[in-house]
Amino acid sequence: MAARRIAATGRSVVVLESGGLEFDSNTSELNRVEDVNDSHKGAFGGRFRGLGGSSMQWGGRLLPLTRHDTLDRSYIGVNAWPFDIRELDQYQSEIESVFKIDATSYEEDMLDEFRTRGPIPANDPDIVIRSPKWVAFRRCNMGRLLRKELAANTNIDIWINATVVDFDLDLETRRLKSVTGRDADGRKIQIQAIEFMVASGAIEATRLLLLLDASSEGQAFSGIGVLGRYF
Repeated sequence: MAARRIAATGRSVVVLESGGLEFDSNTSELNRVEDVNDSHKGAFGGRFRGLGGSSMQWGGRLLPLTRHDTLDRSYIGVNAWPFDIRELDQYQSEIESVFKIDATSYEEDMLDEFRTRGPIPANDPDIVIRSPKWVAFRRCNMGRLLRKELAANTNIDIWINATVVDFDLDLETRRLKSVTGRDADGRKIQIQAIEFMVASGAIEATRLLLLLDASSEGQAFSGIGVLGRYF
């Protein structure tokens, strides 16, 4: 979705995708993690590499963030977001259109038809009822859903089976100059760009940023103590 939107502005976009067009068990092995407590099965079993990512194998649900999610919550030690939630709200209709989801509410008023099926509390001052929307399974796979559109877009160049393995960082300016992707046979591709985006999910994005930090001799994220910590 990000590549699609950026390309629509006329800019050239290069996508490096670790997997291929379909699920491959060999590529999936790259998802394994060392879990000393053996407590998170989703790190391997719930993530999939390929054009479309984890949407290749399972469907998610749509539920927008609320304004409350982004406000200051000092009572639990959470600061407010640095931008207004309305900056995200403007994209909601576009996302719903892509997935063929109706534009009805996600809030309590949409649950009227379910009230006869169970004791769902209504108008409780301490409870906010919200309900996600399910995407039809045939439309969950983003790779297939947008494949023809992406292939026809001359502003987007997609390289599959290109797992990022190295970063070239200018240590003086701390600007990233290029990334290198490699396939299972050892063939490499190096991409130079003005701007880079890491969009590979929480676990893999953290792995890549830790690799970037190591490639920069610890300069890329010097002074930032949270990278790689927590979940």
